[in-house]
Amino acid sequence: MLPPNYLINQIGDIENLYADLHTAILEDIAGHIRDTLEATGKAGIMPSAAYQIERLNHAGMLRNEIIRRIAEINDTSREEVRRLFREAAIETRRYDDRVYRAAGLSPIPVMQSPAMAQILNAGVTKQLGGLQRLTGTAATNGEARFNELLNVAYNKAASGAYSYQKAIGDAVDDLAREGIKVFRYASGRTMSIEAAVRMSVLTGLNQTAAKITEESMREIGASLVRTSAHVGARTHPEGGYRDHESWQGKVFYWKEMDGGFTNADKSSIMAARGDTIEKPIELSHPAEVALGGKELSPRQQKILDELPESGSRCIFRKNDVKMVDLSALTAKTGDEFAMFTRKGERLIVRGSPERVPLSYDDITVLKNDGYRWSGHIHPGISDVDLLESGGDLIALRQFDQTRSIIYNALGRWRVFPGD
Repeated sequence: MLPPNYLINQIGDIENLYADLHTAILEDIAGHIRDTLEATGKAGIMPSAAYQIERLNHAGMLRNEIIRRIAEINDTSREEVRRLFREAAIETRRYDDRVYRAAGLSPIPVMQSPAMAQILNAGVTKQLGGLQRLTGTAATNGEARFNELLNVAYNKAASGAYSYQKAIGDAVDDLAREGIKVFRYASGRTMSIEAAVRMSVLTGLNQTAAKITEESMREIGASLVRTSAHVGARTHPEGGYRDHESWQGKVFYWKEMDGGFTNADKSSIMAARGDTIEKPIELSHPAEVALGGKELSPRQQKILDELPESGSRCIFRKNDVKMVDLSALTAKTGDEFAMFTRKGERLIVRGSPERVPLSYDDITVLKNDGYRWSGHIHPGISDVDLLESGGDLIALRQFDQTRSIIYNALGRWRVFPGD
């Protein structure tokens, strides 16, 4: 595991990169609002048609500038993400190895384990995909923010109640105060790009560190874990995995290992130490797979057996598979899954950690065959993983739909595109 304060001290550089990107985009938007309205003012307030031409011209230039900035920041952040994940993996093993060595064990160094290298590479790949979705949303929302503020400012100036200089000033003030948001909760709370990047990277690092800890346990044959404990742990009236206080500081079975102790042997050993072995936390949600390490239900495993690899497709009866089942499959495999519904049947397509492999022609065939895109699953457990990508929006338009649903690996969902 990672020490509690480790992540807080490590992600400042990448957070600052995206804060600078946010600032640069705001400056670009402000500049184009100024240029458009100054041209309007010099022309004695343009007629509406001329204004629209000027607005579209500047919107196109702004879009190109934002795309260029995002490409530059993605190039820079790529190496920073790799560094963060590599150092987090080493720190995870350094922290865990103290326990192993105290027990007389000699774990394999993280950089010498092929399995851990695969975990690390998968974590980096998934994180880079998440950042691309974030920056793509920032580009779309930045252009929308420009059009929104510019139209308000133009209408103010055109009314005669404001000078164009005052309208520009008000628009820039609004832009500076609100910024560009890349995520909006149902409650109305919003999140800026740098805050979303912070949450996404923290989640990705924690997930990868946990997988590396699990792989260490597999390699040395460990099957018991003791959870950490701290003051002020979260409680929940329904108990279960959400009630942290009830399970912190206890010993749990992780997995039964071949050649390990019997249950009776384990109980005797732990009783001699004054400890109690707890049963695994029982859950009934994809979170049990993502967070609790629980196996899929027999029904969910049957669905997965029909979809053995990326590109696999299978048709099920409508009542035999739900989006929450696909969420559990993603928690288990790390792959995306997509669902398409037609009358009483559902077509499920398995993808990779980055995408579902459906071409333009594939989607056209599905649409012509009467399928609707019910939804798909993004790997990951944070709210940022509920953001749609540019490809998601293109596919939605191709289906002639206005809405679809994105789930993450915890079973949380969001209708996209958002308001």
